[in-house]
Amino acid sequence: MKNKKINDKKVYILIIILLLTVGLLFYQSHKPIGKSNNLSIKISETFIKLLNLDMDLNRMNYIVRKSAHFLSYMFIGFILLNIYKPNLKDRKIGYIKVFIISLILASFDEFHQLFVDGRYGSVRDIIIDIFGSIFAMIIYTLTKYFRAKK
Repeated sequence: MKNKKINDKKVYILIIILLLTVGLLFYQSHKPIGKSNNLSIKISETFIKLLNLDMDLNRMNYIVRKSAHFLSYMFIGFILLNIYKPNLKDRKIGYIKVFIISLILASFDEFHQLFVDGRYGSVRDIIIDIFGSIFAMIIYTLTKYFRAKK
């Protein structure tokens, strides 16, 4: 009974983290492109300087923006996986849930951007988001697999 309460608390905390993460994503995507782009340009400039790269700022900015999509949904994927805890034997249902929820969130975010000044919805971004979640599933599966082997 005590473990059930601990697990319930963990799930509630994970749901709160998930909601905060999704809220932050939607807050960021609600900013007009000029404001949103300023942050990613600063990050891009920092990468170029720190890594001493000979790269066009616009290209680096594109990489930073798309990486943010991938990493955000990888994080969301990990949160969802820890909520559903699919094991190696019956992981299909858990993974399907993670995939569907990620797809819904990504699609809704891109749809929402259709109504934001200077932004547009992008199927490419949805695909990048989904690959982030799929990558989380791959890492999760490999981690479970290698831990089970020990």
